[in-house]
Amino acid sequence: MALGVVQLEILKKRKRAAKSALRFFKDIKSVKSTNNPFAFTTDEDDNNLGWYRNDPNTDNSIVQSFEDAAWFGVGNCEEKGRICYASLVGNPMIPAPTSNVALCSSYDFGYDHVFVVVADVAITGRSKLNALPITTMIVDGWTEDWYFPQLPWTQAKYYGLGNTPNPRQLYVRTQIARHAFARKGGVYGAVPGIGPQGVVFNT
Repeated sequence: MALGVVQLEILKKRKRAAKSALRFFKDIKSVKSTNNPFAFTTDEDDNNLGWYRNDPNTDNSIVQSFEDAAWFGVGNCEEKGRICYASLVGNPMIPAPTSNVALCSSYDFGYDHVFVVVADVAITGRSKLNALPITTMIVDGWTEDWYFPQLPWTQAKYYGLGNTPNPRQLYVRTQIARHAFARKGGVYGAVPGIGPQGVVFNT
């Protein structure tokens, strides 16, 4: 399937937005994933993550997750996903209402992961990747990965939209594709977010 000019422009802008969101982990500030065996985290890192996740004095918002993860330098998919979501939801390269940014969580039992979906349609209820449009993008803060799951590999490479995964990223991509997911909210509880002007709202 050939991409139209408009679709290609949407994908290129989404790629730039994803790379910008992930710069926080890669270039600006190191936030290691405590469940990543290649991040070489310590028991103290694990304890810090558990402490700030369970602190009754925090509000468990996007802002709080960002502050805590940046302060302690650790986070898991929840914290790193929220940081990516906060960056993407206010990015002018992903304009609403044509683009929907959703913080999502795996729905099926047996797989627990949080990631961001950017799509031309809203994520409502239980969803699977194969039901979403070709311009859909996944941004995974935990693995520091972005990709277009509906775009064939050869097409992605041809248009400069490919992002070759390492083995860990490939495994997580496969799990995301295999399991249903839902927008965080509803059965998962409301997740505070940040709008373009810093307005806090619930997603």
